[in-house]
Amino acid sequence: MYLEHAPMSNEPAHPDAPTREIPADPETLFDDPAVDTETQTKEIDADDFDDLRAELTAVDGWVVVGLTNEAGALLLMDDGTHGWTLPAVSVRDGDWADRAHEVVDGLTGWTSDLETVERVRRIDYHEDGGDGRVTVHHVVVRAEPVTGDPVAAEPTVGCDGTAEVDWVDALPSDVEGVVRDDAALFR
Repeated sequence: MYLEHAPMSNEPAHPDAPTREIPADPETLFDDPAVDTETQTKEIDADDFDDLRAELTAVDGWVVVGLTNEAGALLLMDDGTHGWTLPAVSVRDGDWADRAHEVVDGLTGWTSDLETVERVRRIDYHEDGGDGRVTVHHVVVRAEPVTGDPVAAEPTVGCDGTAEVDWVDALPSDVEGVVRDDAALFR
C-alpha cells in the first residue's frame, strides 16, 4: 500500500529543458553536448578481477534517479549496503527508462516522468597486470518533481529488503565522491 497523494500534473516541471530519452546503449550519449559525460578507469587486482567480471557482465550498469519535490528537497535512499545515495538500480538488457520508473514508483508510490538525462559516466574496470576489461555505465536522470514527501509503505527497489528513504534539504556529511557530485546536479 502506498501513501495517498494528489494527482500529478502532466506539465513538465522545467518546460524549457530538453528531454533526452535514455538509449539502449548509453555510450551514444557521449555524442550529445547537452549531457555531462565522464570516464573513469579502475585498476582491479588480478585475484579479484574474475569475481568482479562475473558480477559486472551481468548488468549494463546503473540508472541513478534525481527526484526532487516542489519544495526542492531531494530523495535519498539507503539500501543497507551503500549508505545514503541517490536512488539507483542495476539495468539489464537496455531497459534504462523502465528501471528508472521502477525506482521512483518503488520508493515513493508515484509515477513520475523522466525529464532529461543529466550525466552519463563510463567506468572501465581493468585487470591489474592482465588483459581483463569490463565497462559499465551510470546514467543519471532527472525525474519530474513530485508533490509533498511521498514514501511507499514498503520502499523497495533493487535491494534485498526494504530501503530507508528520506527527503533532504542538505546532503548528509558522509555523502562523498560521485554520489555527492551527482546529487549536486539537483541542488
